[in-house]
Amino acid sequence: MYIGTGNGDPWPGEIRNPQRQTNLFAASVIALKPDTGEYVWHYQENPGDEWDYDSAGQMILADLNIEGQPRKVLLHAPKNGFFYVLDRATGQLLSAKPYTNVTWATSVDLKTSLPVEAPAAHYEGAQQPAVVSPGPSGAHSWHPMSFSPQTNLVYIPVLETNFAYKTTEHFRRSSTAFNNGIDFVAAGLPQDPQIKKAILGSIKGHLVAWSPVKQTEAWRVDHPGPENSGTLSTAGSKS
Repeated sequence: MYIGTGNGDPWPGEIRNPQRQTNLFAASVIALKPDTGEYVWHYQENPGDEWDYDSAGQMILADLNIEGQPRKVLLHAPKNGFFYVLDRATGQLLSAKPYTNVTWATSVDLKTSLPVEAPAAHYEGAQQPAVVSPGPSGAHSWHPMSFSPQTNLVYIPVLETNFAYKTTEHFRRSSTAFNNGIDFVAAGLPQDPQIKKAILGSIKGHLVAWSPVKQTEAWRVDHPGPENSGTLSTAGSKS
């Protein structure tokens, strides 16, 4: 049985995680034995996550031929913008590539299985917000993706968004409010109409057909807005 886990709160590492630990099992894919609940393996997609990149989106189990070998894999396109192919028996990372614009990391290192994070994406102590893509809405969230064994393509409803992350000053936990630790005023839109129009114009979405074997885009259909419905792959009608 495979489950995805959420991220930690507050988002900024300087508040939640001053020791810069990985926050074990947060933002992870975890494999369990369903009869006993026994832990089998886990793969953490965002160690010490600071951008609300939870890994709770649905997963797809598929049998694919990768580098000439048949592999039983788990496919995952979480909020962080990378498409992951894992060996579903062992949790080994087979490949990971960005399926949309990603600025928080440059790549995922297959030797260490860790993301290569961009220094500019870390916003702790910064006077100005760090504009990072994807934003907390994610590049793919609760809208279902689907897989067709006939085409060997995954169909992903992608959100194209960014966000200005800045740590709130004088953070205090509250029992009656969100404890994200983020200055949402700093992330607000500017009042200049032209700048506001340009920012809103960059927030959109598309449906992408993604090859999990080649880790490349096969085709896409652009949408004017980011929030679009999920997908369902069927064999079609024979009549």
